[in-house]
Amino acid sequence: FSTTHSAYDTTMLYGQVLSDDDFNLDGVGQEGTGKDKVTYEIPIGGYADNITVTAEVYYQVTPPRWLEEMFEYSSDDIDHFAEMYDAADKDPVLVAHDELVSGDVGLATETLLDLVVYPNPSITGEVAIRNRNNRSIEGLSVYDMQGKLVKEQNNVRGNTIYLNLPAQSGMYFIKARTQGVESVLQVLKL
Repeated sequence: FSTTHSAYDTTMLYGQVLSDDDFNLDGVGQEGTGKDKVTYEIPIGGYADNITVTAEVYYQVTPPRWLEEMFEYSSDDIDHFAEMYDAADKDPVLVAHDELVSGDVGLATETLLDLVVYPNPSITGEVAIRNRNNRSIEGLSVYDMQGKLVKEQNNVRGNTIYLNLPAQSGMYFIKARTQGVESVLQVLKL
């Protein structure tokens, strides 16, 4: 997607995305990556149990605004298409759905962004956890989707730690301790 594309008059950036510094951009500001880093802050008001966050992405094949100008004209083909379009289900289609369940709340945004886990997803189960600020990682705890502790590495030192995930495929949460601060990373084992 690019603001210089010919369809930008009917498909455009709108709302808060206009002030999003990394929407659809690579590291040097070039458009078209299709990527965005999204951070949500959820006020929990002292709630201490697990939190479930669900994200859904919808796609609408043909927005009505694209067709307004064409439907101002009449021909056999246009009229036939207009009949089919009017009879069609024009509801957006769900194309992606994800859910995160976590009991770890109140983590600072800057802490979350310091650590990365790769490769993600992991085919072999071996992953690296790296602190981009070159701070030493002191310990790791791995939890499954039910919140059960499945692996722990204590007294590790280094800004990159290698870890073997359990053999079972699934989503895992890695709690990393860096200078007394805990951060949670999510990784998928295929």
